[in-house]
Amino acid sequence: MSEEEKNKTEAQVPAPVVSDSAPTPVLPKVDISPDQTPLESPEAEDLPDRTIPIKNSQGETPQRSTIPKPDVLKNVQLPKELIPNPENLDKLKRWGLKHYRVNRQKIQELMGTATITADPELDPRVEKLHDHLTRYKELHQMGEELSTRFKALTATQKKLGDFFSEMSLKSVDLQDEFSYNADTQKALSKNGETLSFCLASFNTSLHTLIFKTMEDTLMIREYQKSRVEFDAYRTDLEKLQALQGTQNVPKDLDQKLETSTASFIQRKETLDKFREALIIKLKLLDENRHKVMSKQLLLLHNGVSAYFAGNQQALAGAIQEFSQHLQRSNGHQKSFLEQQAT
Repeated sequence: MSEEEKNKTEAQVPAPVVSDSAPTPVLPKVDISPDQTPLESPEAEDLPDRTIPIKNSQGETPQRSTIPKPDVLKNVQLPKELIPNPENLDKLKRWGLKHYRVNRQKIQELMGTATITADPELDPRVEKLHDHLTRYKELHQMGEELSTRFKALTATQKKLGDFFSEMSLKSVDLQDEFSYNADTQKALSKNGETLSFCLASFNTSLHTLIFKTMEDTLMIREYQKSRVEFDAYRTDLEKLQALQGTQNVPKDLDQKLETSTASFIQRKETLDKFREALIIKLKLLDENRHKVMSKQLLLLHNGVSAYFAGNQQALAGAIQEFSQHLQRSNGHQKSFLEQQAT
């Protein structure tokens, strides 16, 4: 569109007409008293009052210290082990490679793709120890449960005996019957306390055997850890030995073989050391276990036998006295109906 056409178009648009008679807007009047001042604009508002600084107990305002703060990290010295140097980096590298080999061996054993070193003499004994440990823990749990319930039974028998004694004093017509039952319950409670002591001793000895003797003797964890590490280095050595005579032989194969062989021999010596120590400790543990369990089982058997034998004697005596009392009472006293009939 040319400039002439634009001018024609603008000339055709009518301009707005403002009437002279249009009313002007009226603003509301605000009455302001002489005492008041008109509202000022926001720009003229006063600033808020300054906050009074905090004063100490002496009424003095503390001033900012101009003494520079000491640099805490200025005189800090890192240990030599943490300072990066070729020796520490080499240690870190060896540590990482070692854990990589061990974790790889564990994963391969879980997947069933790794060969595991088996010891036909030691492995059955270790498995037997684990079986004993599991069974003794179950036995200890049942012994604790029996001891808790038997203590509750003994306490109830003692309360019942005291209650029978009290009733024998308050019930004149049934005084003898309550007295016999009180004596019987007290005898049961007394024998029960002895058996409770035997059960507590048995559980304490079993707890010591399980959670102290057996757990301390379980250097099986160290042996298993050493065995996994030995298998990991053995696997690496076998892989390097398999590369000999092939086409893809690395240039530094001889050096790697020498290093791997030295590491393998070192792990083998460590494994043999743990194996010998574990065999001795397992033998000592077996002797100690047999001695402790034989003694505690005998004491428990004697305690149970004495409990039931004492209760049998007490019950037999109480039954005999009670039967004699019934015979005497039946022979001398007549029932209410018999007295009415006569």
